[in-house]
Amino acid sequence: MVDQIEKFAFFRYFEPWKSYIGLSINQNELYALKNLFIKVSLVLLSIVLLRTILLISVLQRLIIIPLLRLTNFATQVGKGIYDEALPGNFILELGMLKTDILQMVSTLRLKMNQADAQIKVIKEREASLESGYSYDPVMADYTKYGFKAVEVKPYQITDLEKAVQKTLLTRQA
Repeated sequence: MVDQIEKFAFFRYFEPWKSYIGLSINQNELYALKNLFIKVSLVLLSIVLLRTILLISVLQRLIIIPLLRLTNFATQVGKGIYDEALPGNFILELGMLKTDILQMVSTLRLKMNQADAQIKVIKEREASLESGYSYDPVMADYTKYGFKAVEVKPYQITDLEKAVQKTLLTRQA
């Protein structure tokens, strides 16, 4: 009696041995192997997907959110708000960056207070201004800051004399 199970068979002629080599497999076994392959692939894809989601959430918590906080803080400092808090835990290099930024803002706040104090003193006295930075806002609108004259480097001694004379003439008037 012939077996009623369908099988797949593959044959190939092998020249060195002058014979055919064949392989056959039961159709049910082949479908079972295919189904097993699909199940294993789905399990592996699910594991990879879950690990990817976990990695993204960890990266967001440890890197992206702290970077956004640092960016927002820097924006506030750029607007002249030096008393803004920088909340959150920062790890490794981000923690060092947070410390450096806070130290920089503290130094900036101190320097800005010193500059305001100097401007206040200058406004009380009559003075002329000279600077190597011609694009400085104080140089552009020097009278607003209490200066009577301005000279941009490089200048000649005669230019400086004219500025001093202008200051003295303004003082006498």
